[in-house]
Order: sequence, then C-alpha cells, then structure tokens
Amino acid sequence: MEQIYPAFQTNNTAVCFIIPDGWIKYLSVAIQSLIDNSSSDNNYDIIIICNNIQPYNQKLLSKYNKDNISLRIITIADYLAKYNWKEFYTHHYWGREMYYRVFLPEILSNYSKVLYCDADILLNDDIAKLYNTDMKDAEIGVCVTVRQLMNYYQNKSDKFFYDNILKLKDMNEYFNSGVLLMNLESMRQTNMIERFISTMKKLDYLITPDQDIFNVLYNDGGKMLINIRWNHIYYANTTIENNKKYYTEEVLEQYLDAQKNPGLIHFAGNLKPWLTPYYEHGNMFWNYARKTDYYEEILISTIRQISNKTVEAANYSMLKRKIFFYKLKAFFTFGVKKDQIKTKRRFLKDYLRDLKVEFPAINKIRRG
Repeated sequence: MEQIYPAFQTNNTAVCFIIPDGWIKYLSVAIQSLIDNSSSDNNYDIIIICNNIQPYNQKLLSKYNKDNISLRIITIADYLAKYNWKEFYTHHYWGREMYYRVFLPEILSNYSKVLYCDADILLNDDIAKLYNTDMKDAEIGVCVTVRQLMNYYQNKSDKFFYDNILKLKDMNEYFNSGVLLMNLESMRQTNMIERFISTMKKLDYLITPDQDIFNVLYNDGGKMLINIRWNHIYYANTTIENNKKYYTEEVLEQYLDAQKNPGLIHFAGNLKPWLTPYYEHGNMFWNYARKTDYYEEILISTIRQISNKTVEAANYSMLKRKIFFYKLKAFFTFGVKKDQIKTKRRFLKDYLRDLKVEFPAINKIRRG
C-alpha cells in the first residue's frame, strides 16, 4: 500500500470514511453537508477507504475537490491481506468493514490525528470545530450513546452482558464508535491495533462488535467524552423524555440540547432518513441529497427498499412467529450459541419495532 500524506501542510482537517461501493450515494450526502458547513479559513482533507469503488463513482466524487477541499479514494486490500479474517467476530449486518477503522493508525501512518465518521451522518456545523478539540492526553475522543444505557436498565440480558461479559465500569460512559476522534500518534505508541485484536480474541460474544471492543479497550481510561451534539443519534422509539431516570443530568441536558442544535447527526440503526424522511432531521438529509449527483439514484433505491419492506410488513405475523422460534430455540441451546440466538432475536425485535414506525398500519392489522 502506498504512503498517504496530509493533503495540506497547514490547518489540515483530516476526515476519514470507510464504505462499500454501494454506500457511495449516501456518503455523497454526508460530504455535501460537510462542504456546505465548511469555512474558507480551514482546509479539509477527506479520505474515503473503499476497496471496490467503480470508475463512475470516482469521477462523480472528484467534483468535490477545490482550493481548500481535497477528496481522495484509497484501497487497502493489500494491507488487509496480512490478517486472518476468520478470527474477527462478525454477525447480523456487521461485516468485516467495521474493523477497518481499527487499522487507521497504520493506514494513515503519516498522520497524527484523524476524525473517523460513519457514512450515515449529516453535518450541521463546521466539522473542523470537532476535529480541533483539544484531546489533551486522551487517545480517543467519543460521544456516549443513550440507547445502550436504556437497554442496560430495561433488559436483564443486556445488563448481564455489559456487567459480566464486557465488565464495563460505568455504562454512563458507553460510547458509539461511528464517530471517533483518533489520536493516531498515541495509538501507535500504545500498540492499539494489537491490543484491540487481543481483546477481541478474549470475547466469545459481542452485540455491537467493534463498538463493544473499543469500550472494553478504553474501559480504564484513555478516552475523552465529547459533547453529544457531535454525534447526535436519532431514536424514533427511544423516548428520552419519558426515561430521564436512566441518565445523568449532564447526558440528558446534552442530548436534549443536541435535538435542537446538533453539530453532527448520526442516523444509526434501522431507521434511515432516505426511508423515513418524515422523522427528525429527515428533511435535512433530502435537502442535501438534492444537491448531489446521486439524487435520482437515491430515489430509485429508496423506492425499491420501501417495496421490499412493504412485503415484510405484510408478513409481520410470520416474522413475529420467527421471534418466538428464536426464543424457543435459545431455551434448548447453551453457551455462545445461545447468546448468538438471543442476539438474532433481539435484532429481529428491534427491526419489527422500527418497521411499525415506518408502517403504522401494522398496528391496525394486529388489532384486526
């Protein structure tokens, strides 16, 4: 793999996205929002890691390059070949790509710092403000996620997992790995990659794999908690206001403020703005999407996905029976396999919950 150097000698704001080619259309919306909220006082070094990008997409994305904005697409297939990917824990819709961010200290060996972001984000403020956060002695800057904290208190199996499997000291500090401010120089000095892989091999069961491992890795320190407005995750079915008892006053205040004035919006989970434009900040996604060369492609893809989900909504009862089947199967299964079945059941329940949000008529069918 060839050496990658900062695009600008001064004031270089390095932002990295890692995606499969099929996600380029959604990433273009994130990049459009980044550029629209940028400042002429800053330089933006956008790095996209994609191993199978098509020439058509390379051509379209190259249009974003201008005086203070550099966009480069790199492949890391040769670098990744040295790892035994059978050792990496994957399940559900989490494939091996989720682990690529772990290797950024080596991939970006000439960088001292980078901001990693998932592709399903929108900027509502200048991303350079987040990048320029003074990390002091911290190795990683993160935002806590309120969803896992709610699951922790409402679900006994989740509480057991976080307390006894991950052995986390404080769930109030459990963070989302979709936005990571990474001190690459420090990570290289502490052999973060080796520590991450070693930690992963000790864990037989994970719910959100890379995220869980990162939380274990920084369980004893080394992280800085950043204001939630820089990773505001929207939860249609998580009514924060009705569950205030689960959160510290600081976390609750940050989340409610972020709802009004987010710096970065993260559409984590099943509910995506291209499928649910009528929910919080969905209109913002489409406003930026219209400015991209992928607008029509996003529309066509959305129609196809909604068509598929309509079929699934019609088969709601069958999917409910599948949940019961998983519950029954878990009763007669033991060890890691039992945990894996319970995880499948949990994700299917979450999916059906979100499906009811997208298709409210399901509730009428159930009553009927």
